[in-house]
Amino acid sequence: MGVTSVEVGAVPRPPRLSSRRGVPFRRLPALVLGALSTALAAPAPDLKGATLCLSPLITVSVTVESGLPLRLTGLDAQVYDEVKARLGAGGVRYREEHVCSRANASLALSLRVRPTRGGSALETQVSTYIRDETGPGAGSWLGGELRWSAVGYGKVNPTEAGVRAELLADTRASLGQLVNDWKAVNR
Repeated sequence: MGVTSVEVGAVPRPPRLSSRRGVPFRRLPALVLGALSTALAAPAPDLKGATLCLSPLITVSVTVESGLPLRLTGLDAQVYDEVKARLGAGGVRYREEHVCSRANASLALSLRVRPTRGGSALETQVSTYIRDETGPGAGSWLGGELRWSAVGYGKVNPTEAGVRAELLADTRASLGQLVNDWKAVNR
């Protein structure tokens, strides 16, 4: 879309819209067009100027719903190391704190394994969130305004060995998306 020069005080005419058959559409009020374009535009991630806060205690949480015969011991530490490696390699600014309370960009990853619809099939889920905990009403961990999020679901009913692989693959994909989005707004 090119820029049109306009004299001061002049009102530019909108382009004439027409259907496939060349019949002009009736013009919609500018307010409706503005609302449509705003509704269709995806909001950019709010990562501008963010220095992510990581905590070895609370950044990664691994949950296996009760009754499932899985043990994912050590996966949280492995994912935390993956987070630091991916962010560092991608040039994303981060700092580590014991607890990221009152940080303006707290990063959290939640890895879950649960039965699907109460059956015996398993489902894996990786959720990544960045929240600003400095605003009003943000007194608890990750209780503040959402700045960025991504949720990924793995294969339904992976083998026991595949559960760990699915969670790691989805974590890497989510972190890759985060790095790309952070770079896009912090050039």
